[in-house]
Amino acid sequence: MKVLVAVASRHEATFEIAERIGAVLSELLGARDRTAHVDVRPVGTISDLEDYDAVLVGSAIYLGRWLKPARHFVAAQAGSLRHRPVWLFSSGPVGDPLDPTQEPAGIAALVATAGAREHKLFAGRLRRADLGVAERVTVNAVHATEGDYRDWTDVSSWACQVADELLGAAAVPVR
Repeated sequence: MKVLVAVASRHEATFEIAERIGAVLSELLGARDRTAHVDVRPVGTISDLEDYDAVLVGSAIYLGRWLKPARHFVAAQAGSLRHRPVWLFSSGPVGDPLDPTQEPAGIAALVATAGAREHKLFAGRLRRADLGVAERVTVNAVHATEGDYRDWTDVSSWACQVADELLGAAAVPVR
């Protein structure tokens, strides 16, 4: 089984989430199937999905929505995505309590376009030192709180659920 974790990340926080998901999937799928392989790649480096049995697509959330490269990836690959198991994930809410609490704008349409089984929203990280001038203005305007709010247990747990689904599907003979 070959799995792709495709991700759009502006300041590496979401890419690090994708790497954790990939590591958990590699460990769990590899324990059952030595030929299992998981790739974690930026969406901009992927031209087709032919080699993959399942795909997870993730994006950082900026201004309440997925990054444009991730949205374009899902739209461009929609036909291929709908022919394999797909999950979507996002990273973005920061603060204590986490804000924003709602799903990113347009996520329901992306789930439908990809034929995704689920969308998972993870807490994000905000480091002002990473931000450009326009991003700092936006962060200040919404009073976003600096810090790393990612819950690695939550990320790993979700990756385990995805692995369970993939392993369950692999156990069912194809007719």
